Amino acid sequence: KMASFFSTPTTSTYFETLYAAERSLLDSISWGDSTYTLVDVPIPFGGDQNNHIHTIVATHPNKETESESKEPTYPIVLWHGFAQSAGSWWRCIPGLAKEHSNQGKVYALDWIGVGGSSRPKWTAGDDPKLAEEWFVESLEHWRIHQGYEKIHLVAHSLSALIATRYAEKYPNRLETLVYASPAGVPDIPENSISKTLPGSMKQSLNTVNRGGTVDVRVKDARQDHEAKKEKKKKHQLQCKKILKATILKATMMISPLLVFY
Repeated sequence: KMASFFSTPTTSTYFETLYAAERSLLDSISWGDSTYTLVDVPIPFGGDQNNHIHTIVATHPNKETESESKEPTYPIVLWHGFAQSAGSWWRCIPGLAKEHSNQGKVYALDWIGVGGSSRPKWTAGDDPKLAEEWFVESLEHWRIHQGYEKIHLVAHSLSALIATRYAEKYPNRLETLVYASPAGVPDIPENSISKTLPGSMKQSLNTVNRGGTVDVRVKDARQDHEAKKEKKKKHQLQCKKILKATILKATMMISPLLVFY
């Protein structure tokens, strides 16, 4: 199934059409003082030195440089969900670039094998662990090429699962990890900032600041989910007992009448 997902045509016409559509989308909104560029970041992936990850790079002029602030600066890296692309962040990128201007650039990445990125041969088969590693390693190669010690990673939907694995394998490479409407998280954690957002934003955004280790968060969420399932199971058993007792009582009341009749 995944192999067919990666079999999208990769002709020059295909990419030209894709890039034109992406630019049209990005140009349809106001960028203010921020600017963007589209680049293909080369990565050595799958034994092929010619692979790349398509990237939207957003910058905003700022008055303070890293040397002046004497504090390390890390970029925001936006990772899209399944069947999407870097362009899905189009409404978010300009604002993030402005707010993050004193800290670094903002990047939106196409998964390897998706959008404008390379289509290397799929070698993970149907093994979910190998599939996770496929995407995790592509992101790590991207980070190394860009020369960043750490990144702020924002993972949407299915990327949250992959980002969790990235955090487990490379915890020292993440300054923060943010889940945006994550797949695989059954309930909104108590400290989710989505609860402080106004109106419709609460419905469309479920973001969790990293805080502590990600694997603990995931385990806590799973344990909570299992506890709810167990509570529901006990409730169903209790209902069955009550129903059985009610039926028995009703039968005892009706039986004499049936005999008499």
